[in-house]
Parts: sequence; C-alpha cells; structure tokens
Amino acid sequence: MSTFLLGVWQNAPTWVWPLFVVLVVVGLRAMRTRETHSAYFALYPLFVVTAAGMIDSLAIAPLNWIVFCIALLVSVALSFRWQDGLILRKSGRRMRLAGERVTLLVLMTIFLSNFVRGVLESMAPGALETPAFVALFAALIGASAGTFLGGALRVFTLGNREAVRA
Repeated sequence: MSTFLLGVWQNAPTWVWPLFVVLVVVGLRAMRTRETHSAYFALYPLFVVTAAGMIDSLAIAPLNWIVFCIALLVSVALSFRWQDGLILRKSGRRMRLAGERVTLLVLMTIFLSNFVRGVLESMAPGALETPAFVALFAALIGASAGTFLGGALRVFTLGNREAVRA
C-alpha cells in the first residue's frame, strides 16, 4: 500500500499539490463567517462549464449526460434553498455570509474525483469506461457543480436583506 501511495505522490503532476493547498485554504476560509462581494459568485457558473468539459470526455455518452444533468438539477435546487440560510445580510453587492463546511467538502470532492480519475487513467484505463465509474463520476461532478450554481443563483435573485441572525 505504501508503495502505491508513494507512486501516486511521485507521479502526480507538480501543479496538483499547489492546487490542493489553494482549494483547502478556500474551503477553510468558507468555514468562517465573513464579508464578501457578490461579484465572486458570478464566477461560480464557470464550475458548470468546467464540469461539462469533464463529463464530455467520459465514455458512455448518454449515461454520462443524463446522470450529470439529474445530479446538477437536484443540487441546484437544494443549494438554492440552502444558500438562503447562509446569507446573513445583503446590501447592494456586499454580503455577510455564515461559515459552513460544505464548500470544503465540495471542493475536495471535485479534486479527489479528478485525482482518482487521473490515477485510473494511468493505472487501469479500462475502469474509466465502466458504467459504474461513469455514473458515479458524473453524479459527483454534477452535484458539486450544482452546489455552486445554486448558490450563485440565490445570491443574484435575492434583494437586499437586513441581518437575520448574528
């Protein structure tokens, strides 16, 4: 097992580890109550564009898109409602958001899903073409992208709001 992990560590592209650190830092910052600008949420739909590219490269074309779209839509609906509870105050483009752990979880899900995909691509490429892998990967990526899209939609459809809780 340690030989396997050492091989993964040594053969992963160099840029993977700084990306991992950045994602962890972003996720940890989201765990604190914070002031932010709504403009950041305008970038969130890019997660869907990136995710669509990942899904398009999968085998079993109808399955990957069906599972991705269902997971995306369910996640958008859930995230839209959930994000409402995180917005403590919104005044113009400035917001106060409650801290939460889901952002870290979603970022790590995206990172690890793609990392596992890369490992499988080099070690067992046939596994990438199985219906189980395609469905699981499409569901994880769709749900993750939907989380960001639903949150962004809620931010931009919500008017000004006074503080609802401390």
